[in-house]
Amino acid sequence: MKRYWIWGLGLMALLLAVVFAIPQQSQNGRVDQRLIPGTPTRTDLDTSQLRTPDTNPPQTPQSVTMSARLSNRVTDAARSVEGVEQAWAAVKGTTAVVGLTVDPSLNKDATADTKSAVAEQVRELPEILHVGVTTDPDLIRQIRDTSHAIAANQPPTQWDSKLQTLIDQLVPSTR
Repeated sequence: MKRYWIWGLGLMALLLAVVFAIPQQSQNGRVDQRLIPGTPTRTDLDTSQLRTPDTNPPQTPQSVTMSARLSNRVTDAARSVEGVEQAWAAVKGTTAVVGLTVDPSLNKDATADTKSAVAEQVRELPEILHVGVTTDPDLIRQIRDTSHAIAANQPPTQWDSKLQTLIDQLVPSTR
């Protein structure tokens, strides 16, 4: 009977280890990534050299694939906002441009609020520092075409200058 307390102590220690290993959820219901070892956070990114979009590194084949994956994550984040019917995104470095079609029943103020909510949602991604959002059909087409070119692994020479032009037009910090 005297040895049972050792087993109890061991089980308590194991239980505490398991409880502290489970990621915690933040107030908005998302998993707090700071608590997951090895997960980059916004503070882990070296932003001292990437403050403005025009200092983005040149695209390499590996970074094109990563850019396509990040574009998909940005698109999913934009689509999760209420009022967004369809979204397309293209990413270069730490800058994203997003084209939206919104619910036609929304008035101008509600559309502007939706665009702001999309920008906010996309900025929550740790890799994104700058966001430009548009509902202009011509710019949406250009974003969609650029996004498809990135996803199809076309060489950056075919789409990089178009993407930089879109960034210059849509992202406020580049003006």
